[in-house]
Amino acid sequence: MNRSRDNLIASTQGNRGDFLHRHYWDAQDGREMAQFYTQQLSQDKSNFSEIMGESMGDRYVTEVLGYEEVFHGDSKSIRQGFDSLYRDPQKDEMVVVEFKGQGSNESKLQKQTAWTVETCQKIDCSKPQFPYHNVSEYEQSAAKEVLRNYDAGNRMRYEVVRTEIDLKTGEFWTQLEKQTYLEQGLEQTYPVQDITQEPGLTYDTDWGMSSF
Repeated sequence: MNRSRDNLIASTQGNRGDFLHRHYWDAQDGREMAQFYTQQLSQDKSNFSEIMGESMGDRYVTEVLGYEEVFHGDSKSIRQGFDSLYRDPQKDEMVVVEFKGQGSNESKLQKQTAWTVETCQKIDCSKPQFPYHNVSEYEQSAAKEVLRNYDAGNRMRYEVVRTEIDLKTGEFWTQLEKQTYLEQGLEQTYPVQDITQEPGLTYDTDWGMSSF
């Protein structure tokens, strides 16, 4: 099945307040990080938030959700591209992940359902005068892989993964807060699976919510 890249249809579930799954990290680490964060200047807080979001987000999707890395954001040569690309072996799906940290939000473009495909198209076909032309061959290969899977009709999705700290209590967590399936209805999505939990104990089959 070949899909049109025009008039993209997508289905989204979850948001910041109604997240799909949450994992809590060590409380002592959270308290120490909260103390460190509150002592920083504004720009340093922003930098710390970005690093925390990417590092803990990667741990979450690989160690908790069981994703396999295809492209890691540390190899990004421009800020406009997607953060990381993974494969979910439990569902055999490609997953484009955008990591967020303390207080950060999706951009206006990232909120658009066509953002994943359009970004990969820009990377794949960019002209010299545009920023996407400067990406590495590694980034180009990742973008081509996304487009190849999309054009072939393979199931793929875009996810927002956020890491935050409660600055008062030190509670420290990473959550899957948004999931967008490209050209798939919500009735075709599957619950989130936490590989750190025993099968059958923590899944809500309607929304994929963790029960812990």
